[in-house]
Amino acid sequence: MRRETTLVVLAAIVVVVVGGVLAAVPDGIDDPRVGNDPAGDLSVVGQAVEPVSVSGSSVDLRVVTDISHRGGPVENVTVRYRAVDASGGILTDQRRVEVGTIDVAGEQSVEGQVQLPREGGYDVITTVFVGDERVADASTSVQGVAALEPAYVDRSLQFADTSVWPTLSVSVIDTTDDQATLQITASITNTGDTAAAGVELGVLLRQADSNVVAGEATAEVDTIRPARTNTVSTSVTVPAGYNYYVDSILQNDGIIVDEAGDVANLNPQETIQANQTVEDVQFQVADFENGATEIAQETESARDEPVSDGTPGFGAIAAAVALVVITLVARIRR
Repeated sequence: MRRETTLVVLAAIVVVVVGGVLAAVPDGIDDPRVGNDPAGDLSVVGQAVEPVSVSGSSVDLRVVTDISHRGGPVENVTVRYRAVDASGGILTDQRRVEVGTIDVAGEQSVEGQVQLPREGGYDVITTVFVGDERVADASTSVQGVAALEPAYVDRSLQFADTSVWPTLSVSVIDTTDDQATLQITASITNTGDTAAAGVELGVLLRQADSNVVAGEATAEVDTIRPARTNTVSTSVTVPAGYNYYVDSILQNDGIIVDEAGDVANLNPQETIQANQTVEDVQFQVADFENGATEIAQETESARDEPVSDGTPGFGAIAAAVALVVITLVARIRR
């Protein structure tokens, strides 16, 4: 009995001592289930960029970054997104996304956004931080930003594309001694399924030899029903006697949606008559056939006329000279 009592007392003392040690040093004994995971590791395994909104001057891009995680939890994770001009290296935009703790093994996606001017090309650089330490990065090149169009731009109105009917026609509606007023008429087709409007026609005339802008004008395009073609006209006054390139655009809220071109040949050797259509005027040999015929007829008439040096009495003098020569020859023979 004494032996059993002694063992019980000793066991109680051990329990009390161990309990006191654990109370004094709670972390003195490690839990084998906690703290044995290796340090966490993060890497960027993929990145995608897509436009989410487009305005007249800028583009908002969504950047989706795939981050791979291995090992133990990683705390205080942030992702920085930078947009840098590809040609000059100038920082255009910078955003930061707070991720927090990543403790799930495998891949997860983090989304950010940058805003770019709607022109040029850019490098979108993604950097992953743990605290203040850079642990991974990736870069994506973005080109052709100017080709992205605002969602509100309606391209259903286009210049008519036909084989016979002209897209642009140019006619002279008034002239003075040194100026000509041209009327430019554009054929515009609604290629959409609903009625469309809100488009402006712009016309610019450049002098062919110098490329100097001689005149420009605009005109509003009225509503056009689906699959219908309407004509819109505007006028420009330019110096007479020159040839011009006619540049024409359709624009919606300042954005060019279509363009067309033609020429206006105002021949300086011919008199310009009002209402004379000049859209299809081209240099042709037929333009000078009348003059060439007159010259040819004059040449043939000249060939039929007797040749003369214009000196009166040339025939009589020649006869007298011949008589003198014959007399001299006769005397010599005697």
